[in-house]
Amino acid sequence: MAYDNERTNILKEFDLEVIRFSNYDVNTNFEGVCVEIDRVVKRRISQMDK
Repeated sequence: MAYDNERTNILKEFDLEVIRFSNYDVNTNFEGVCVEIDRVVKRRISQMDK
C-alpha cells in the first residue's frame, strides 16, 4: 500500500490521475469499469479546455 501511495504521488507530479479497480470489479463489471474510465477521461479533458 505504501508503494502504491508513493507511485501515485509521483504520477500526480505529472498531472496524471490514478484510478484503481479491484480485479473483482474488472472481472464481474467490466462495462461499469469502462464507463467509469470514460467518465474520468471526459472530465479531465473538459478541465483542460478551461
